[in-house]
Amino acid sequence: MRTATLKMTAITLGAIIALGAGALGCEITITPTGDPVYGEPFVLTVEVRQIHRNCVTPIEDTQIDLPGLSVVDYTPWREVKPGLRRLELTVVPIWVGKVGIEVRRECIKYGTMEETFYLDAALGLNTARELVPQAEELALEDGIYRALAADGTLLAELRTRPSLRRPSSRPCAGRRDKE
Repeated sequence: MRTATLKMTAITLGAIIALGAGALGCEITITPTGDPVYGEPFVLTVEVRQIHRNCVTPIEDTQIDLPGLSVVDYTPWREVKPGLRRLELTVVPIWVGKVGIEVRRECIKYGTMEETFYLDAALGLNTARELVPQAEELALEDGIYRALAADGTLLAELRTRPSLRRPSSRPCAGRRDKE
């Protein structure tokens, strides 16, 4: 009797797992090629594996949001294998900090399928070089100047007090001071 109960439990659990695996809708994967740097393009690849070959939701109905990113080029959806569609987006971070992609598909059978992927966009060397002259100009005025990311995160802070500034006391390179 006990063996029969264990067998029935195992069969029931196996059926639940098999039905649960078959009840999944589309699988969405997102892959970046490169690290996001403010103002510099990188590629995001979106793949949708349609589990049910007779999916009634067209691939073009896939919704994509790109917080903090701007599309500069793209390769339209194409079928790379039966049931696997791919979209390539060339994007540029429009702010420093958290940027990402949100992909959603509405399935009439299984509801909303979604995948999100976030990255931290860095401030690139070229942009930092552009900001240095601006910082030097600001240093002539009293005040506190803050660089904030789009989400409000403090990236840098410059505190200036020209009235308290002293001339540099470092010797010039190549010059020897006499003792």
